[in-house]
Amino acid sequence: MRAEGREADGSTAWNNPYTVVEAGLDAFVLRAGETVTHRVTLAVPWEMPLTHARGGKIKGGRAAVRTELSIGNSVDKGDFDEIQVHALPAQDTLHQALADLGFRLHEAEVKVGTWPARMRGRRVAPYWQETDFFFPESAGRGRFELEAVFVAREDAVDLHPGGCPPATFGYADMDLAQWTAALDAHISAHWAR
Repeated sequence: MRAEGREADGSTAWNNPYTVVEAGLDAFVLRAGETVTHRVTLAVPWEMPLTHARGGKIKGGRAAVRTELSIGNSVDKGDFDEIQVHALPAQDTLHQALADLGFRLHEAEVKVGTWPARMRGRRVAPYWQETDFFFPESAGRGRFELEAVFVAREDAVDLHPGGCPPATFGYADMDLAQWTAALDAHISAHWAR
């Protein structure tokens, strides 16, 4: 995936992508003129950064699959194909709740390294995706952004809005109206200071 600060020149190239998951095959023989097909399954982690939410592309959200083939003592970098990683239903519901509250999706970026001290929660992966939303015009914050981090797991998703304590939303009771009200109350309680 594309991760902030991985390209030395600040570009959006793919020279130094961040590897989230790897899969390998055992050695096999490929004879001249022969075609061999192998199916590979990638176990996408719960915290996989998103490229799409609410049916649309997230600016800055990019992920790809790189296929490398080792032949003798040489390595062929092979294919590098971008893929789409769509939001889980709960993540889509939270994106919709933010939109219903007037927040406008701006962009996302993946950060690698230590979780900032202001962020608390159950993060497991050594990376996180920060998704930036413009505040509603009614909030009077100009082009100030809410930096949200979604941390998905098997039974729930934590939403860290702007470094505030996380709000947890369980998959078993997913209801857009309730989640929108809870998210509004949570953000208001921490941003009204």
